[in-house]
Amino acid sequence: MELPLPEWVQQGGVWPLGDSPPVLVTALSDESSTYTTTATGPGRGERRVYTDVDVRLLVGDMLAELRGWAPGQV
Repeated sequence: MELPLPEWVQQGGVWPLGDSPPVLVTALSDESSTYTTTATGPGRGERRVYTDVDVRLLVGDMLAELRGWAPGQV
C-alpha cells in the first residue's frame, strides 16, 4: 500500500497511520510504566530503559482517530 505524501512533507523513518507513539511517550510516568536505570558513562547521567508501558493510551488514541473518520463525523 502506498501513502501519497504532500511535497512539503519530509518523511523520516516512521510514518504512523492512526495511532501516535508520541502520545505514549508523553505519558511515561511511575504510575503508567516500569523502568530500570543504567549508567551511561562518567559524568553523563543515567539512562532509563522502560520494561513495561501502559499501552491503553496508544490504543485509545488510535480508536479516537478511527472514530474521527467514521461516516457523519467532521
